[in-house]
Amino acid sequence: MNAWHKFLLFNAKSVTFRKSFIVPLVILVVGTVGIFIATDHASNKLSMASIVASDITNNQTQKQKFINRQEKVPAALRKRLNAELEIVKNYNHGNWSKAAKNKIIINNEDIKTSRLSGDQDSAKAMQLENITLAYSVKHNAFPNTQDLGVQGFNFLGDFLNIYFPEIILLFLIFMFSPLFIEKYQGQRNMDKLIPRSLAFLDGNRLTTAIIGAAFAYLMIVILVFGIAALTHGIGEFNYPVVLEADKIVSTVSIGVLLIKVIVLQLLSIVVTMALIQLLANVTRNQNLTLLIATGLSLLQAVAPSNFSFMNGILQFLPGTYFNSYQIVNQQLSYTTDNAQLTFGFGLSVLLFYIIILILFNLGYERIIRSRNIV
Repeated sequence: MNAWHKFLLFNAKSVTFRKSFIVPLVILVVGTVGIFIATDHASNKLSMASIVASDITNNQTQKQKFINRQEKVPAALRKRLNAELEIVKNYNHGNWSKAAKNKIIINNEDIKTSRLSGDQDSAKAMQLENITLAYSVKHNAFPNTQDLGVQGFNFLGDFLNIYFPEIILLFLIFMFSPLFIEKYQGQRNMDKLIPRSLAFLDGNRLTTAIIGAAFAYLMIVILVFGIAALTHGIGEFNYPVVLEADKIVSTVSIGVLLIKVIVLQLLSIVVTMALIQLLANVTRNQNLTLLIATGLSLLQAVAPSNFSFMNGILQFLPGTYFNSYQIVNQQLSYTTDNAQLTFGFGLSVLLFYIIILILFNLGYERIIRSRNIV
């Protein structure tokens, strides 16, 4: 085993056996299981069968009133009630195709009503829902509730969309920042006492952090997908996700979307680790490093939804691509009116920042602090 691998192993052990690594990781794992349980419960309450259940009771009451008055039951009422009863029956028996087909019938009627009342947003939402329902009709696929997917692919997509920027990334910052700051003792760089180049030592630490953070992230991804798959099945790789647009409606399979999301999120992790190393070298203080790294990451992640004056430059900020799910499904591009917020542009931006940060980190001590003895 050469010096590089020995030091890599040493760094890995120094990180993984710390409470600052173990405690956040345990919280992430337990939290993930808790999130799935809560999602599963909410999904059951908001399934298409549950939604139409209360409407069935109301429509049956209306139907009985017509019968009691010996009046003809309106055809529209009969049609809707029959469709709702078919939804519940087929949904409860796992016949997703027929359940979805009847839900489309109801949605089409509601779309007409919404348009007549001027509620275009509701009409559009139901039109988009019909796209995923049409897939269920054709492939007898389980109709996952929007934002509350419970099958493998769908739950993973919702999880990464909601929890990556503000939760997972912040946990990784706390887990790996000690690796970069521990070399400083009272503002002194103890690496200068080791008979190895500073570039070698810093490069090894960064490699350790990137591998460790990527491993922790992928472990969470596998856990998220696994608990959903074991409970409700893996889902459909080609399940359609509607891309945000004004007029032209298109879709992408959730499997392809997730691959792109994971690629962007892994690159975001690399950028974050390199940023932490830079901040540690500049501040030589753990608390200050954590504060600045957390603040910068959060500010960049929330900028698209909170700072509209920055919409024109969002594509150049690496933190924008922490919202990778919304980049790939074009939601950020649509809401910010910035056509450059794409997967391809994100790859270029993140790779650019990775190269710049790594080069700066490796040369920082030699160039910037070259006059310091220790």
